[in-house]
Amino acid sequence: MMKLKFTGQLDELSGAIAHLSEVMDFTVADDGVVVELEKLSEGGLKIEKKGGMVSLSYGIIPDFCRALCFLLDELKKGSESFKIEEKRLIPRGGIMPDVSRNAVYKVKTAKDIISRIARMGMNTFVMYMEDVYKVEKYPYFGYLRGAYTKEELKEIDQFGQMLGVEVVPCIQTLSHLKKPLWWNYAANIRDTAETLLVDEPETYEFIEAMISTISECFTTRRIHIGMDEAFDLGTGEYKRRHGTEIDKFGMLSRHLNRVRDIVKKYNMEPMMWADMFFRLASSTANYYDDNISLPESIKEQIPNDVTMVYWDYYTEDEAAHDLMIKKHQALGNDVSYFGGIWTWAGLSVNYNKTFRATPPALHACHRAGIGEICATLWADDGGETSVYEALLGMQLYAEYIYYPDVSMEHLEKMFRICTGYEMETFLLFDADHIKEVDEWMDRTPGNWNTITITKQAFCQDILMGMLDKQFEHLDLTGHYKELYEKLEKAEFPKDLAYLFEYHKQFVKVMTRRGNMGNRLRKAYLERDMEEIERILVDLKILKEDMERMLSMMAEIWYANNNAIGFDRQDLRIGGLIMRTQRAIERVSAWANGEVERLEELDEPRLKYVTSRDYWFHQYSEKFLTFSV
Repeated sequence: MMKLKFTGQLDELSGAIAHLSEVMDFTVADDGVVVELEKLSEGGLKIEKKGGMVSLSYGIIPDFCRALCFLLDELKKGSESFKIEEKRLIPRGGIMPDVSRNAVYKVKTAKDIISRIARMGMNTFVMYMEDVYKVEKYPYFGYLRGAYTKEELKEIDQFGQMLGVEVVPCIQTLSHLKKPLWWNYAANIRDTAETLLVDEPETYEFIEAMISTISECFTTRRIHIGMDEAFDLGTGEYKRRHGTEIDKFGMLSRHLNRVRDIVKKYNMEPMMWADMFFRLASSTANYYDDNISLPESIKEQIPNDVTMVYWDYYTEDEAAHDLMIKKHQALGNDVSYFGGIWTWAGLSVNYNKTFRATPPALHACHRAGIGEICATLWADDGGETSVYEALLGMQLYAEYIYYPDVSMEHLEKMFRICTGYEMETFLLFDADHIKEVDEWMDRTPGNWNTITITKQAFCQDILMGMLDKQFEHLDLTGHYKELYEKLEKAEFPKDLAYLFEYHKQFVKVMTRRGNMGNRLRKAYLERDMEEIERILVDLKILKEDMERMLSMMAEIWYANNNAIGFDRQDLRIGGLIMRTQRAIERVSAWANGEVERLEELDEPRLKYVTSRDYWFHQYSEKFLTFSV
C-alpha cells in the first residue's frame, strides 16, 4: 500500500483524506511520499512530481479526489517525474439517482456512490425523491415506501459536504405524485391520480410541509421542485370546480410563483424541469417540437430566479440540442442540462444508447456555456438495474466536466484511473446491444428510441407471447449465448463480482428464454414431438435458472436498498416463474394426450406494431396477456 504524507493547506481536506485512505490504496504516514497541497483560485487540478516531492493544487475537494487518483496511478507505475493539469470547464457536474421507484438506497449505498463520483471529480448528487422522505404532519406520505428519516438525509448530506459534493433534494410539487395522493388524506389536494389541485389553499400547506422538512435536512440552499410531465393538469377535480375553459399557462405560472414564494421563505433557490412551458406551447404537447415559440406574455409570468432544467435523454443530433438550449436560455433564466445514463429501460444498463445520446448533448452544453450538467439514473419501472452498473456512464459525464470532447480511449483510461475497473468489462452489462437492431438504428438518423428487447423477451408470457411476431426475425438465443460466453471469460472486479455474477445468471436465463415462444409454437404447430421433449427439458432448466436469478437479485437488493420495494420484483418474476411452470404442465399434458389442443398456441401471432419500433420498457399486460 502506498504511503503519503500531506503538507500545506489541510483544513478542508482532513475528513476527505481520512475517508479516502479507507477506500483507496494508500495510507497516511510520516515516512510517505510528501504531497504539498495548495488551493487554486478556480476549479481544476495540477499535479507535478520532481524527485521525491509532489505538489498538488486543486480548486474544489472533488478536484483533489480526482487528482489523488492520478497521483496513485503514477506512483504505482513508478514514474520518477510527471505533470498533469486539468481545468474544470463546467463548474457543476454530477448525477441524479432516482431513489423513489422502489429502490430506495440505503444510507451506506448513497454515501458509497457519493464517494465514487467525488473521485471522478463530480461535485453534485441530486436525490430524486417523490415521497420517500418522512413529513411529520402527513404520516401517510412515504408510508410503506422505505422513506428516509430526517436523520438519514442529514447523514447523507454531511458525508457529501465532507467530500465537497453538494447533495441536492429533488422533490415533486405538481405531478408525479401518484403514490402519496393515493391515500384518503389527499382528497382535498388531488386534481387527478398523480397531480396536485392548483389554487387550493390546502395544496400549498401540503407543499410547505414538504419544503419545510427538506430545508432542515440539507446544507445546500438549492432545491429542485420538479413540475415535469403534468399532462393532466387541470383535467380532474380542478375542471369539475372551475369549468372547461382552463388557462393552463396561467395555472402553471400561478402555481410556480406560489411554490417559489414558499421556497424563498425557507431561504432556498429553486430549479425546475422546463418541459411544461414548452409542451403547453406545442400543438402536440411535444417538449421537443421544433416549431415551439413562447410568447413574451408567457415568459413574463415565469419568475427569473428559478433555474430551468433542460432534460433530454434521447436526441442524438447536436444541432437539435443547440436549438433547444437556445430556446431555454431565451426564457431569461439560468439553464442546467440533465441527460441520462440509461438504467430505466431494461433489466440492465443500456450503454449503447447512453453513448449515442450523451456526447451530442454535452458538446452542445460546452458551446452554450452551460454551467451545470447532471446524469439522471431513472428507475421508472421498479429499480431493476443496480446503480453500480452505471459507473461507466458516470465516468463519461465526469470527463465532460474537464474536457469539451471525450474519446472512448480517454474514457477507458480515466475509468481505470478513477475506479480501477475495465471499461470492456462494464460494457458486458449491456444486454440489449443487438447487432441487427443496431443496424436498424444506424439507418434511422436522429432516432430517439432505445432498444429494450431483452426486457420484453423476458417479461412476455411463454404461452401467449404478444411480441413473438415482432421478434421472429431475431436470433435472440444466439445473441445472449454469445454475451454469456464473453461473461464466462471475463475477469470481474472483486468488490463487484456479486453484481456481475447476477448479470451472468440473467443472461443465462435469456439464452433459453430469448426465442422460446416462437420455438415452442413452431414445434406445436408442426407436431414435432422430439423438439417438444427438448423444449420441456429446457423449460424445466429455465424455471430453475429464473429462481436462482431472483434469489441473486434479492441478495443485491437487500445489500444496497431498503427492503421495502422488492415486493414488486417478487411478484413480477415470481409470476413469470409460475407461468413457466404452467407452460411445462400445459405442454406436458398436450404431449401426453391429456388435452386435445393448446388454445394459447393455436392463436395466430400478430405484430404489436407494424414498424420496427422497439420502445416498450414498462412491465405491463402488454407483455403478458389481455385476459384481464
